[in-house]
Amino acid sequence: MNDTKIFQAGANSENLGRVELTIDPATKKVAAVKGSEALLTVSTGAAEPHPEIAKLVAERRVEADKYATRVLGRTEEFLQADRDMNNPLGNLVADALLEYGRRQGWQTDLAFYNGAGLRASIGIGEITYGKLAEVLPFQNSVVSVDLTGAQVKEVFEGMAGSAGRLFMAGGTMVYRFAEPAGKRVLEATVGGAPLDPARVYRVATIDYLHGGGDGHTGFGRGTNLIYGDVDVDAVAAYIQERSPLSPKSPGRVIAR
Repeated sequence: MNDTKIFQAGANSENLGRVELTIDPATKKVAAVKGSEALLTVSTGAAEPHPEIAKLVAERRVEADKYATRVLGRTEEFLQADRDMNNPLGNLVADALLEYGRRQGWQTDLAFYNGAGLRASIGIGEITYGKLAEVLPFQNSVVSVDLTGAQVKEVFEGMAGSAGRLFMAGGTMVYRFAEPAGKRVLEATVGGAPLDPARVYRVATIDYLHGGGDGHTGFGRGTNLIYGDVDVDAVAAYIQERSPLSPKSPGRVIAR
């Protein structure tokens, strides 16, 4: 379009740009658009930070390190970040959300976390808050939502191949990917009992998945949405209480 304005601040975080929009309060439409005449240089090349940016980072680093270096516990096993739905690290995160929901009084039956949300592994030894923040860097909020058994099955079907992989706590699933979409889940349990399509289950997950992240639209069809704390803090509390850790893969999701 002829009146489309395009602004660019360069690439690779070299600059910070600024765009000002003036909104007409009567029409609620954009009345004027102004781009910054000068960009604030973040990097001067060769990975050299701008002096003002470097000063700001140095001032904040001391405060940040107080949190990042805090030891939460330790693990006796190497915790690899991968998307296998029986991954011990992923199961640990799902277990932490399940426990968090129950402690909030949500009476949580199931918990889910997205496989793509794990962004770093944890080596044997101490686990610091900073390391856990590398594993879970997105600052998602833990949420509770009520789903019918039929809606939970839709989530399971997504896990079975139509959407992104999930880690789960509180239930099990057996699936066969070769089956047609919508019929891949062969068996499913919640709390040791067969999944009941008519029952309402209370599910803990993250706001990213509730919003349809990784193709999982089923969470958004639930009711009674409740927001909780940031996911990394929920998992940090879980680690503190159960250290030292030696999580295993219990085979919650089985492919046939």
